[in-house]
Amino acid sequence: VDECHRSRAKTFEKVLNYFTGCKLGVTATADRGDKQSLSTVFEKCAFEFNLLEAVREGWLVRPVAKTLPLEIDLKGVKTSRTSQGSDYDLTEVSHRIEPFLGEIASMMREETEMRGQGIVFLPSVATAVMMRDALKAQGINAEYVSGECEDRTEKIARFKTRHIRVLCNAMLLIEGFDHDAVDWVSVLRPTKIRGLYVQAVGRGTRPL
Repeated sequence: VDECHRSRAKTFEKVLNYFTGCKLGVTATADRGDKQSLSTVFEKCAFEFNLLEAVREGWLVRPVAKTLPLEIDLKGVKTSRTSQGSDYDLTEVSHRIEPFLGEIASMMREETEMRGQGIVFLPSVATAVMMRDALKAQGINAEYVSGECEDRTEKIARFKTRHIRVLCNAMLLIEGFDHDAVDWVSVLRPTKIRGLYVQAVGRGTRPL
């Protein structure tokens, strides 16, 4: 089971309970936001290799965190139940972040001017489209992808061939998306779930 942190879902359990024999689970984020244990599915942890170890041994690059000098107030934002636990309500978060997207795009241009390709994570498809437009207004060749895009495969292919510099998305590229040329990741989707944040950051940790 790849991304086995999802194996507590009813759909996964139905499949896993159908078969007999050994079960092997693989994931980069073994913890869940809802604190449900994976020990009900898997007997033991056979092997562990964390981010810090992978960086030290040269398999991943060392993440360098930078913040932009903006204060976006998230006080009073309600939480909603998700498949991975309780998290910020995406509709409310989208409304809070929308007024700042133009300013963020301007700062992003200055911070990434000498860098290559980037991925931006946003709380909704609407904010992904708005961020694409804001980046384009700054002269950055940006595009957005979502599960609703009929040309999603084409856009991702253009990104991988470097015809698109920045790809904005609403967590579509969160798990299993690999592109070694990604130099930076911007997480504009606030979350209370550590694993979700690690998955997003992980899109920019592959050595070129």
